[in-house]
Amino acid sequence: MQVFADYRLSSLLAICLLGCSLDISAQIYRRSSQESQVARLQQFERSLTVLKNAEDLLPLQHLDRHRFLAFSIGTGEQTVWQDQIGTYAIGRRVSLDWESPADSIDKMSFRMGGNDLYIVGIHQLERWQSLAPSQQVAWQDFVSKLARSGRAVLMVFGPPSSLAYFPEIEKSSALVVAHYDVPSVQSLAAQLIFGAVQGRGRLTESVENKFHKGNGLHLNGDWRLKYTVPEEVGWSAIMLESQMDKLVEDAIEEQMFPGCQVLIAKDGKVVYEKAYGHHTYDELRKVKSTDLYDLASLTKVSAALPALMKLVEDERLSLDAPMLRYWPDWSGTDKAGLSMREMLAHQARLQPYITFYKKTLNGRGAYKRKYFREDSSARYPVRVYENLYLRADFKDKMYQQIRKSPLYANTEYMYSGLSFLIYPEIVKNLTGHEFGAYLRKYFYDPLGARRLTFNPWEKFPADEIVPTERDSVFRKELVKAYVHDEAAAMLGGVSGNAGLFSNANDLAKLFQMYLNGGSYGGEQLIASEVIEEFTDYQYPENSNRRGLGFDKPPLAEEQERYMSNEASPFSFGHTGFTGTFVWADPQYNLLVVFLSNRVYPSRKNRSYYHQQFTKRLHQLVYDQIPSFEK
Repeated sequence: MQVFADYRLSSLLAICLLGCSLDISAQIYRRSSQESQVARLQQFERSLTVLKNAEDLLPLQHLDRHRFLAFSIGTGEQTVWQDQIGTYAIGRRVSLDWESPADSIDKMSFRMGGNDLYIVGIHQLERWQSLAPSQQVAWQDFVSKLARSGRAVLMVFGPPSSLAYFPEIEKSSALVVAHYDVPSVQSLAAQLIFGAVQGRGRLTESVENKFHKGNGLHLNGDWRLKYTVPEEVGWSAIMLESQMDKLVEDAIEEQMFPGCQVLIAKDGKVVYEKAYGHHTYDELRKVKSTDLYDLASLTKVSAALPALMKLVEDERLSLDAPMLRYWPDWSGTDKAGLSMREMLAHQARLQPYITFYKKTLNGRGAYKRKYFREDSSARYPVRVYENLYLRADFKDKMYQQIRKSPLYANTEYMYSGLSFLIYPEIVKNLTGHEFGAYLRKYFYDPLGARRLTFNPWEKFPADEIVPTERDSVFRKELVKAYVHDEAAAMLGGVSGNAGLFSNANDLAKLFQMYLNGGSYGGEQLIASEVIEEFTDYQYPENSNRRGLGFDKPPLAEEQERYMSNEASPFSFGHTGFTGTFVWADPQYNLLVVFLSNRVYPSRKNRSYYHQQFTKRLHQLVYDQIPSFEK
């Protein structure tokens, strides 16, 4: 089954006839009023009934502390419920049909070891009475074993009366009755587990002496991104999808990029998420919403900035102290007195970029033997690409080149990525953690953003990573699963300027946290006042539109911009060279994420910029906002 994110809109449309096909549901949906569709979804949400929640297990917090197994009973296929769980946290997914042999059920008990939390969905309960008595006993024993484990969330996708089928189901840590077994309810039930929708249902009937009419606990539902239809925020799904389809499909046809992901969130709700096109123009593999793209310079706002913001909050770093305090290597240079604020706002007079890799090539463009080897060793440990390892001391040569690079004479806005190459070392020196480990511990794991990662070749299958470019100057082959940026590659793929990979969904979690004032999943990850400072204009008196690391709309209306003309002065975001874009607007509580590999097959492809694609896409989203909100 395709991951649910790719079909979220169509799945959520299956709300008009219980048990009907998605196609028929979609047709009925398009004939119905927007109000009735939202009302139907809200009715399903209100019906979610939490009967037990020991020690306030739900909504789940601290996703970094759990190992999950999402287990569907009653169907041998992966369910929408399991796929929706996958949008919040990575874990194993297992499905067994009611008719599975008893020995398969017994073996499952042993296969489920190593997980500290089981999230169990019980489906197709209308088939229970047709099972052989021995099969019923086998499943009852299995559910009892789960319930008694002290680490199980059980969700019943059927009427409350079906609770009577399982004698010890009330012993589970958490118990939810979802009433119906259709895609939209499965999606909502999964979202309830993670605190994206509320639990406020009540039993309409008593079941034996264990559950009584009117029973039901209340759960809040504003902790994490919710996945819903555009109508819930007053938009039109038909209008949005038709316009977005035309814009993106025309761009693919014109070969601006072979494929992409688009995600739009409004008021903390993902109202649009769709994958388009293919990994490459040969159209061998379609893009999925779980696939990873090279974020390029989005790394600056998604890796360097959260780390630096936390260090500012913890008072380990002062934005206005001389850089020399944190980077002694600049002692005695013209850079010693630069502040972090100046560098993050791109007003430190630093050079934009240094092509470090050119020192490693000879006049014919071949690798110099003294810098590279085909195999790793203590002297050549830095993996730049498959079968290409760089000398350990080359990083010092890079820092030396930055140290010696001239400063511009005038103090004015000049975009530079050089300081972002140094920030990972500063983070390590101040915290004792490697840069990637620090980000994972304090941000990515708590967010449930396991697909936000450096060096994805270490963690993910190759077919889940989108190729970036056929590099003709440095790697001299197709760059895939390794960072595209040459400087970041020569730092082993982990840098503050580039190197991060993600899908749109996990990147959205990070930026929704920014929009929430540093809060997500019931945790305050960054102080709100720190985020406010980083996302505000820093040197407007110098006509500098930048925040601290973040880009912002131009200060003058007549200045050219790559984002919507309607983006508010409070908004912030960034772009990436590979064809990536993220923009958050607190005034409208709006988030737009766009990921592509526009540099495939070559960075010489400039039509993406010439046709102002990101501005058109961004404006399309603002066009959906009703006039009374503007």
